[in-house]
Amino acid sequence: MEYTHDKFVEVRKEFRSRMNCFIKNMSKQGCTTSYNVKEEFIAVDFDPLTTDIHCSCQLFEFRGILCRHCLLVLGQEDVHNVPTKYVLRRWSRNVRRRHTLITTSYNNHTQEPKMQRYQTLRKCFYDIAEEACHSESALKKLLSDLNSIGRSSGVRTSPTLTLLNDDGSDMHAHPPSS
Repeated sequence: MEYTHDKFVEVRKEFRSRMNCFIKNMSKQGCTTSYNVKEEFIAVDFDPLTTDIHCSCQLFEFRGILCRHCLLVLGQEDVHNVPTKYVLRRWSRNVRRRHTLITTSYNNHTQEPKMQRYQTLRKCFYDIAEEACHSESALKKLLSDLNSIGRSSGVRTSPTLTLLNDDGSDMHAHPPSS
């Protein structure tokens, strides 16, 4: 997998910053090797069997990219590629976004038949949705029709969000029984 350009710039910054780090000492416990990386006191645990790596700075947990400390340890362990489990799908150039088929500047898919079909459907759905949002009955009819089309095409439709009546009440709520 490849990073998007913006995420690549972040990872490159971390990669370059690893030059300011050095391994102070290491210890082994079973298969896991623990490193103390000197920049501040940073602890990195690495398991070469699973390629699990964890750093006490927790950049991966907070930002979704490996930190310079982990990159340094991976280099020390002769791991030349970032394990794919640490390249999150949302940062990948090849991610298939479920909610959209937006073209990107680094891909020219506008001439692909699939993209042309998608753009035609999107325009049609947008125009219909613009009209259907003006009344509850039009919205209910459109949702019912879309669910029918989905079922006949073998597509499971997602449950709808809470829909509100014109007065702001929940469209699907039943009045309390007396």
